Amino acid sequence: TGEVFPLGGTHAHSVDIRVITATNKNPEELIKEGLFREDLYYRLNVIELRLPPLRERKEDIPLLANHFVKRFCLENNRPPLSISDEALEQLKRYHWPGNIRELRNVLERAVILSTAECITPEDLPEKIRNSQLSSSMTLKDRLSHYERKIILECLRNHGGNKEEAARELGIDLATLYRKMKRLNIQ
Repeated sequence: TGEVFPLGGTHAHSVDIRVITATNKNPEELIKEGLFREDLYYRLNVIELRLPPLRERKEDIPLLANHFVKRFCLENNRPPLSISDEALEQLKRYHWPGNIRELRNVLERAVILSTAECITPEDLPEKIRNSQLSSSMTLKDRLSHYERKIILECLRNHGGNKEEAARELGIDLATLYRKMKRLNIQ
C-alpha cells in the first residue's frame, strides 16, 4: 500500500522501498517444510536471480580477485598490488566452499600480509596452495592448465624471450603467440 504504521504511532507514513534479499537455501523447499511463509515469499519474489557457487564459475575468479585486491589496497593505504599468474591458478584450483566471502577473506589476508608488490602463492593460505586440480575439471581444462604451466615456466626460464621459449617448446613463434592468447598469458 506504500504506507506503514509505526508501533505506537497514530498515523501512517508513506514509504517507497524495494527489498533485496539473498539466501543460500531453496525457499520453495523451506515453504514445503513449513519453515518459510508462502505469502512472504510471493511478496518478495518479484525478480529472482540464481547465482551458481564460485566453484562453478572459475572464470570469474581473476576478475573478482583483482577487484578485491584493489579494494583492500585502498582500504589499507597500500600501494597497488598485482596477483601473479601462479597465485591466480591456485585460486582457480581451489573449490571455495565459502564462496565469494571466502575468496574475499583470503585476498584481504594476502593484501595485509604480503611484503612484495605482487601476491604470490606463498601469500595464500596453505589449504589453497595445497589444493589439487578439481575433480570436476574436464580433460580439456586439465590439459590447458598444464600447457599454461609449461609455457609460463619456459618463458620464465628464458627471461620472457618468446623466440627462445618457442624453440625449446618445439613450436613456431606464431603458435606460441596463439597459445599464449588462448591461455591468457600476458
